[in-house]
Amino acid sequence: MVSQRISGKKKQGNRGERLFRNWLDDNDFIYVAIDQEKETFSKQLKGKAKRPDFFLLIPYFGIIAVDVKNLSDSYSGFNLNIVEEIAKAAEFERLFGIHLWFAVMDKDTDDGKNWNFLNSDIAIDKGKALNTDKRKDAYLWIGKEHFTSITDIHDFQKLLTIRPNVTGSWSDMISNFYLT
Repeated sequence: MVSQRISGKKKQGNRGERLFRNWLDDNDFIYVAIDQEKETFSKQLKGKAKRPDFFLLIPYFGIIAVDVKNLSDSYSGFNLNIVEEIAKAAEFERLFGIHLWFAVMDKDTDDGKNWNFLNSDIAIDKGKALNTDKRKDAYLWIGKEHFTSITDIHDFQKLLTIRPNVTGSWSDMISNFYLT
């Protein structure tokens, strides 16, 4: 049963990444897809930092890292695992100095034409921690109003006005949570 669930999640993730790649191509983005094979990630980073799915060139701005998620809506928001998603994304950003954005597609309603972007700093700042008594299963619920909806290349200017940077108790909580 567990292997079927993992297989289903992998299929769901692969579908999201395929639709995102198609969307990038349809909108003439310049990108690099990151090979997800285990051997392509440094052993020093395994289990510590998030491996993005894409590097995306934003003209006149630079590169952002993107991790694609194909998730179900949960009470007008999305859930992201604190350890496996948020903390590892924050560690990637700290190590590489590149902002990592989650590009989330609502698997139940979207067809890969609209992507909801969220930076890990915003997730930490705006998310509500749930299920924290079980470290591995703890997650943040982030309301859709904190995501930036992007439908084409022209919408990316919305992301450029957002300056993710969180200090204080949330970032400390994530660091402590991740490092313990």
